[in-house]
Amino acid sequence: MMNEHAQSLVDEILAPKADTGKSFNICPDITNAALDVICESSMGQHVDAQHNTGSEYLWATNRINEIIKDRVVSKLLATEKK
Repeated sequence: MMNEHAQSLVDEILAPKADTGKSFNICPDITNAALDVICESSMGQHVDAQHNTGSEYLWATNRINEIIKDRVVSKLLATEKK
């Protein structure tokens, strides 16, 4: 299962981008592949985040990450002495 997601990432997602010769941000693609592997292996749920970038689950995961990041940063900045 992990190999299938990795192969899909390389063949279907990254290869077309790499063939352009232009630089691109690989982080979202790796994150989506990791989410696919984690969800399928630990929860038995097929999310298909690599191909369905507009999915509700992917949006919710990204949103909660933003909320957590903002809360951590704001707490750190609130205690900073100026």
